[in-house]
Order: sequence, then C-alpha cells, then structure tokens
Amino acid sequence: MQRLFLWKEPVEVDCSFRYSVDDPYAISIELRLCCTLDRPDGRATFQADLHEVRGWLCSTYELVPAGSESELIDWHAWQARLLG
Repeated sequence: MQRLFLWKEPVEVDCSFRYSVDDPYAISIELRLCCTLDRPDGRATFQADLHEVRGWLCSTYELVPAGSESELIDWHAWQARLLG
C-alpha cells in the first residue's frame, strides 16, 4: 500500500463494520472515499462508497483498458492547439 497524502493532524476515517453469524470470525469493513477540491472561489467535497468507486473504475477499464489511455489522444493536435 502506498500513502498518497500526508496529513499534519489526525484524520477521521468514515467506515462501518459488518458482522455475519454465517462467518463469526470474519469482520468486513466498509469504507467511504472522500475527496475535497479547494479553489479560491469555493470548495466541493465528494463522497462515495468504495464498492461504487470500484464499479465505476471497472466500467471505465472496460471502455479504456489500463495502459491504452494514450492511444485515444491525438497528441499532434493537442500540441498544435497548445502551442497555437
């Protein structure tokens, strides 16, 4: 696991634990993904269950398989537009 962010203060993690009598020694943890975008004119915070994010990622990988992203970009046109 790789740490993407380093906080100077403790961070609250929103999660819930589940227990099933069918498997008494297993505990599942459901986490929520929270992303905050800060701009000078405001802030937006997005939250989603990780299984929703996983489903979204899987559907995007079906459309654009990992490693093939650059094949869908016309780099020459992008460069010409950027450089004017």
